[in-house]
Amino acid sequence: MDEERLGVVDIAGASITLLGVLIEKYLKDGYCDPMMLNALKGAADLANHFQREVTDNFEAHQNQDLVNGVNDLLTSLQVTIIEAGEVMNQIIRENNLPVKENSFEIDTDHPNFHPEEHTDCDCLDKDKGED
Repeated sequence: MDEERLGVVDIAGASITLLGVLIEKYLKDGYCDPMMLNALKGAADLANHFQREVTDNFEAHQNQDLVNGVNDLLTSLQVTIIEAGEVMNQIIRENNLPVKENSFEIDTDHPNFHPEEHTDCDCLDKDKGED
């Protein structure tokens, strides 16, 4: 039996593709959450780095199929990110959630916002992440 050893390029591409396909299945069922959206953005960032590596060092790879595949993967992830944002916005509207569309931050001016429900979390900490 012939075994083909998978390289880092193959494994990275397959992993990123699998993540995108998995999340697409959830999107088709009308579900998405911020963690999924962040995972997609992270995968797109990796694919973007991957694309630069493949195109900047084409002489080392000499594989136009690889370049085309990475370009297609990045495009697919970017479209899926847009679809994920749309699904999240739809969920926000349908459930009248106190969350701002597109930024997905808590909307403290929303009539369904109840500050007493947020005493145990740091989601309202305006200084969070600032140094």
